[in-house]
Amino acid sequence: MSEMGKTIRSSIYTIAHVLREVVRSQDVTKYDVVGFLRDGVDMFFRTSTIIHDKDDRIGVSINAAISSLENKYSLNDVQRAKVYSALEDLFESLYEIEEKADRSLAISIANTLSNWLYIAYKIVTQGDKS
Repeated sequence: MSEMGKTIRSSIYTIAHVLREVVRSQDVTKYDVVGFLRDGVDMFFRTSTIIHDKDDRIGVSINAAISSLENKYSLNDVQRAKVYSALEDLFESLYEIEEKADRSLAISIANTLSNWLYIAYKIVTQGDKS
């Protein structure tokens, strides 16, 4: 597995573990789990022509995602730091893909990330049901 692939996998599972801690309901929809990530990804691609500084664009995208997540769930400082760091890695990867390959590939991968996150969330919560 490539270094980027390992980073993405680690970030997805970090977020999934935090979500396991903060999502209280057993009856959650996919959007309940991944909606915040989609909001951040949407911001990431909408700002590509307006914000040219890499760190600013990634920061705005992370803040949009975390704000969306905190509108639904309460995070403590440790959880927020874990999610922030994981999102930073994900958006760094998307930025690199967009720069080195192309925008359409980055968009395709970004859309897949929400599916991966939902699957990872389901995997980490399986142990809670036994």
